[in-house]
Amino acid sequence: MTQYVTELGKQRLLRLADRLDKVANEHFNISHWYDAMDRHRYDQEVGKYLPPIMRGEFAKTKRLRGKVGGSKRNACDPAFYVSELEKTVEVEVVLDEGFCGSTACVLGHAALIKEFNEQGLYVAVGVSGSQRGKGDVVYEKNGVIVDGWNAGAEFFELHPDHANALFYGMNRQAARSLYKEGSDDSCGKITPQEAAAGLRKYVETNGEALQKYMK
Repeated sequence: MTQYVTELGKQRLLRLADRLDKVANEHFNISHWYDAMDRHRYDQEVGKYLPPIMRGEFAKTKRLRGKVGGSKRNACDPAFYVSELEKTVEVEVVLDEGFCGSTACVLGHAALIKEFNEQGLYVAVGVSGSQRGKGDVVYEKNGVIVDGWNAGAEFFELHPDHANALFYGMNRQAARSLYKEGSDDSCGKITPQEAAAGLRKYVETNGEALQKYMK
């Protein structure tokens, strides 16, 4: 039988579900971690639109610098790898929650949980070069930084295809089917409470609740 998630991953998903139960709809968007239309404002000094963190609106941040990594997770193999080019990245990570009117996706809310921060999962924004102002979720471990749904795959110890779906990368229809299962509003916006219920169902069925929708 394929192992889609480890026992530690299940514990972390259930902790995330508990958080999502308490999130207001206006602070949740399954596809975005910030409201780009309303919350990016023009910064005269740098000559571009910047998200809240780059304008100093979050209460507390810190810098992380590490090698750029990716996920080689295969049936929950926890191996990290480092790019052959040995590239490094520097990001500013959020340590205090400060929505400033922003939304967050499933993985974004995970990255605002304090104990997850202590374990290396963060909301981050690039501070230099082509990554300046780019928002993402990152997972830092042993000096390697992994971003996006790869960060979710590594942190939650998920099968990569499932991480991609649960955190709304690719195969979004499978995730929607899971999160909206049993809903009378199958075409409507996914709520944080629906996402929480979907994550619990995922854990209870060892990932089969999602797998049945995967194509």
